[in-house]
Amino acid sequence: MSEDNPHDAYNLPLNVKMMDLSNGNNVPVGKDTIGLGRALAPQKVLSYAVDLGLQQIVQSTGQHFQTELKGSALMLEDGRRYLDFPLSAALDPSKTSEPREQELTIFRADFHAKSDKYELLRSLRESLMVNTPIVLCDDICMAADELVTNALYNAPGKRNRSDANPTERPATLFYGIYDDRVVLGCQDLYGSLKIDNLIQRIHDCYKHGASKMINWCDDEGAGIGLFMLFHSCTSLYIGVEPGKRTVVCCGFPLKGGTRRRLLTPKNLHLVLCQA
Repeated sequence: MSEDNPHDAYNLPLNVKMMDLSNGNNVPVGKDTIGLGRALAPQKVLSYAVDLGLQQIVQSTGQHFQTELKGSALMLEDGRRYLDFPLSAALDPSKTSEPREQELTIFRADFHAKSDKYELLRSLRESLMVNTPIVLCDDICMAADELVTNALYNAPGKRNRSDANPTERPATLFYGIYDDRVVLGCQDLYGSLKIDNLIQRIHDCYKHGASKMINWCDDEGAGIGLFMLFHSCTSLYIGVEPGKRTVVCCGFPLKGGTRRRLLTPKNLHLVLCQA
């Protein structure tokens, strides 16, 4: 990373602000700034999001730092680009577009009801078995289970959680691979997720322990599922257009093994697009 001018080094727009987090900076900076860390622990990443209001936190020691940084700049400039084209925004942000999205998509399937879940996850695993190592396949399938459950039961609201057909609006599960990274994502058409509340709950799971958070569960859940998802991935992307759609994605390195992945510094990308 060029410490003198990362804008020039990585061809970033000059209006994108960046803040070095390696010196323990704790001054609130707002949501238009990329926080740059080096090897921040997961709880520290979440603390910067909660306490400073940062929506983009990228770790310079990560294997795909340049891609993560360009993705953050794209999301700050126009968050709807991520909502419209999540795979290309995450995997190849300099080419974010519908054609690139289609090129990157390996698996994409809509679902409506609990009865769709088994076949959906079976088809996903079948595809992943061809394209990813078996251990990574297992972890991605666990993440997919969490994303699908949230889309079916949390996104539509409490009134639908016990219905046989809990969501009237179709949700979509998808994944793509590029440059030795896998990005798994899920979109629902409710846009009901409250980003600040969710990040606070994931942070609290790290701070207090996930087991204690079970007792704090309310209508929005304890956040334990997404805490586990954040723990297992290297990048978490959450985008919401209130009342319209939510897109949650998680990134995994294709190589390196589980231990290395769990020790890799985590990146966080949050997008809130108001109508």
